Amino acid sequence: MLAEPLRLQAFEPTEERTDPLLAFRYVREAARRGHWAILVFHEVLPRRVGEGDTSIALHAEILDWIGRQPVWCAPMGAVLGHIRRDA
Repeated sequence: MLAEPLRLQAFEPTEERTDPLLAFRYVREAARRGHWAILVFHEVLPRRVGEGDTSIALHAEILDWIGRQPVWCAPMGAVLGHIRRDA
């Protein structure tokens, strides 16, 4: 259990470039430390148009990779419900 369960940090892995390794490293490091890993995707589009966008293909690649990891992955609402129950 986190000492401060509602003090959460998020990371937008595709803010500046299209590189799934940024998300993979972030999730691995959070898991290694026993922390939450919150990935933020503002715009998921057929293709990256500008800063902050994520292509549908890259988004799917990241989610597929996470699905194969020994971590719990859920929408933010479910995560906050989990935190509130345990706090």
